[in-house]
Amino acid sequence: MPIKHFDNYLTERKHLQTLSLNVLADSRLGIDAHYYLKQLAENLPSREPLLAATGGLPLALTTRIETDLRTLEKLRIKPVFVFPWSPPCQTLEATATSGRLGRGMQGTEGCVVQV
Repeated sequence: MPIKHFDNYLTERKHLQTLSLNVLADSRLGIDAHYYLKQLAENLPSREPLLAATGGLPLALTTRIETDLRTLEKLRIKPVFVFPWSPPCQTLEATATSGRLGRGMQGTEGCVVQV
């Protein structure tokens, strides 16, 4: 469940910092999948105006996600996408090369996909 106005709270109190991704090299990074996908869908250039008419996966969105994953891979950052699904489910592991999902350990809060 998201915290309402959290972004505004952090901005007002100047708790946000912008650093290079190199700071996170050789680490594991937790990503709120719902927030990440919402930001991509609402903001240009990954937003596609005629998606309802064309159907299928949004091409710009797919390209943007793949680009982001390649950037993280170059820095040896392992993303862990956390989905706010309910009830808790098993952890899923996706291999970057095959794209297939395999079952892992039991999750405790929502579903987790490790790439």
